[in-house]
Amino acid sequence: MSVPSGAAGGTVEISETTIAETPPSGFDFLGQEVVITAPAATATNPLILTFNLHTSIAGTDPNAIEMFKAGVLVGACTGNPGEASPDPCVTSRALVVDNIQIVVLTSTASAWNFGEPTATATPTATPAPAPPLTDGQRSCVNEMNKNGRKVNSVQLKENQRCLKDFQRGKLSALRMTFDACTTADRKNRVKKAMEKTAARQNNKCDPPKNVPPPFAYTGAATVNKAAVDGALALTHAIFGAPTVLDADLVTRAADKETARCQLEMFSRARKLESTALKEVNKAKRGALKDETVNSDTALEAKLQAVFSRNDKIDKFQNGLVNGVDNKCVFVQIPDLIFPGYDCGKPNPNLRDVEDCVIAAARCGACLKINAFDDLNLDCDQADDRTANDSCP
Repeated sequence: MSVPSGAAGGTVEISETTIAETPPSGFDFLGQEVVITAPAATATNPLILTFNLHTSIAGTDPNAIEMFKAGVLVGACTGNPGEASPDPCVTSRALVVDNIQIVVLTSTASAWNFGEPTATATPTATPAPAPPLTDGQRSCVNEMNKNGRKVNSVQLKENQRCLKDFQRGKLSALRMTFDACTTADRKNRVKKAMEKTAARQNNKCDPPKNVPPPFAYTGAATVNKAAVDGALALTHAIFGAPTVLDADLVTRAADKETARCQLEMFSRARKLESTALKEVNKAKRGALKDETVNSDTALEAKLQAVFSRNDKIDKFQNGLVNGVDNKCVFVQIPDLIFPGYDCGKPNPNLRDVEDCVIAAARCGACLKINAFDDLNLDCDQADDRTANDSCP
């Protein structure tokens, strides 16, 4: 500190204390408060106060630190050199070795503080919600689902033709097993359906003409594979996995009634799975028009309810039970006729087997939707409305 010549005589005292002054809004005080007592001077012949604040407290940028007199911000000097104009004012700032040095001109001493602007947390931007699918993207998803269901239906019908031909003795004449028949695609019906899926992807989904959907979309290859594999899985769920043995099937010549019973179960299960897929696709078309459906999760919430309650699915479930009850009334040991039964109940009756096949059809429909659209529907709840790990 420097007291100018000509100032009134008196004692100079400098003390560092805890901060007592309140910083103005927008600033925080640093270090300690410096309280100075000195003889009064004038603005034209001011006191010269040199403050040093260690860089461990203040950092290394002199311009980042402000001075405050009695809690009031001190501005830069703008008058003649050596004058406190305004009074008080900062005449210089510098980084000197390990200190920020600030020189102040003032006519009076007081309580002084170092301050810096209050750190303002950078607000985290709330991301804008993702947009829903465009009309073109919805069309892409709907086309993939429609064609996936078609491929599944064609494969299931092909499996039913194989069952009929086995029962009539046609496959044995061709020296073809039932299991081989289901994957032979004898008249290229499955191949043609799969090619149509690929063509619709090219027309409705592929760039540069289209922008693929950011969710609920995989592509024709995934859709076709899931559709075919799912149809074969339902067949195995009824007649045995991983391979359906001809010895487990019955020809009409050997036992006409049992052959009809097996055919009825497969035919009803095929229609149930196809209907479940159709109803979920219908619900999906409506859900994708909702602007709040902008992610897999939002879509899943809309679709899960279809498996909880749907009149058409329930109608085909009841149709399976009634049809099989009628055609299989004579059956005493149903798991011998339907060796795919794997629902765990020992010595099942016909209704147990029917419920197991219904669950397999519902499970298959749910798994295919997940595969078609890369979703994560709770298929364990979808198959029998129970969390029991029956549909992984």
